[in-house]
Amino acid sequence: MPKSDLPLDLTICIPHLNDCDNLDILLHSIWKSDLRDIKYEILVYDGFSNDRIHYLIDKWVKKIRVFWIQTIDNENASINVNAGLNNARRKVVSRVDSSCIVNTTFLKI
Repeated sequence: MPKSDLPLDLTICIPHLNDCDNLDILLHSIWKSDLRDIKYEILVYDGFSNDRIHYLIDKWVKKIRVFWIQTIDNENASINVNAGLNNARRKVVSRVDSSCIVNTTFLKI
């Protein structure tokens, strides 16, 4: 199958609750991926964490298109992912847990 000349149009949904250290590592791994020629948004859905999430998002918003959205207090990952799916503005949606690290070729098709 030939590679498409169209840019990838991607929403990355990340459920989060009190896991900033891992989320920081994940966002760094996404940033290290090749984001050129990709239309993307990163939606971090948070169940009112009591960690330093707002500082972390402020740090990363200067480098990548990441948005922090609070959902219902202390809700589980499924509720947060469903909120992400309902709010995704791109054609392709990917869920990545905050405790993951993506490969540098994660965004390549």
